[in-house]
Amino acid sequence: MRFQRPRRTLLFGQSWEDGLFKTSFKLDQRRPQVQLECTIVTIDTSNGFQLSVDIAKLGVQGTTQYLGFSSFGVGTIDVNTGQITPAINPGGTFALLGPDTANVVINALSTNTRARLISAPQLLVNDNGKGQLQSVQQEPFTEILDTNTTQSRTGLGGQAEAGTTIQVEPHISDGDYLQLDYSVELSSFTGNASNGLPPPSQKNAVNSTVTIPDGYTIVVGGLSIKDKRDTGNYIPILGDIPYLKYLFGSTNNTKRDTTLFVFIRPVILRQEKFEDLKYYSDRKTNLMELPGDYPRSEPIPLH
Repeated sequence: MRFQRPRRTLLFGQSWEDGLFKTSFKLDQRRPQVQLECTIVTIDTSNGFQLSVDIAKLGVQGTTQYLGFSSFGVGTIDVNTGQITPAINPGGTFALLGPDTANVVINALSTNTRARLISAPQLLVNDNGKGQLQSVQQEPFTEILDTNTTQSRTGLGGQAEAGTTIQVEPHISDGDYLQLDYSVELSSFTGNASNGLPPPSQKNAVNSTVTIPDGYTIVVGGLSIKDKRDTGNYIPILGDIPYLKYLFGSTNNTKRDTTLFVFIRPVILRQEKFEDLKYYSDRKTNLMELPGDYPRSEPIPLH
């Protein structure tokens, strides 16, 4: 026996479903849009401690004169007299100048840095469309062209770039959630250009494809870096003795914690007359104190 699927007459705007097959006819319907609010937060915490000690002693044994000293950059030593002149260094400097005993200069410095960088770009994209937002700072650097002459010649070496770049492609589903292909890059300069080289920079990038709900702020990327460095310069043998090594050396301890988070909040805009888009635009217009697009009604004086 042969079964024949019943025929159904479809009108424009209607749809019918038979098993797993579904057909719909929609004409002249505006494609929805997605308002994307991307927030990039970078938190930088660093601590540092530095301790350096310079000691000098000039003595005489019979007809023999001897001089012993340690130098780690916190003072200037006169090799003829053994006298130490304290140098001007950041932090606290303490000096004990006693020709009969010894000349001692101690320099201590503690640093504490807290920084938070927030970048909050926004982008309006059609469904299944591609959008890109780029805010880049350009830093020119020089290049040494000729060093054979007495006075070297330099020229423009190029433009180093750092900033924020976002690329997104949203795909809206029927259940008011969307699949988002995105690429976020955040870079910044960490120093100045020198010796014909571009300035050093740091770049953090996140690329992925995610499924996120409409109207919710979702964290889509995160990166935590912990960097701890202990550096010490000591006099051999004396530097192996606990606690005593600090009197015959220089110690530098640094600790840096960097955290990066990327948040995305999508808002699907479906209204036919763009009322939802006008609402979001009016909020930003009022925040920037810009004049509105609607004419103001002024009272008419009565005579």
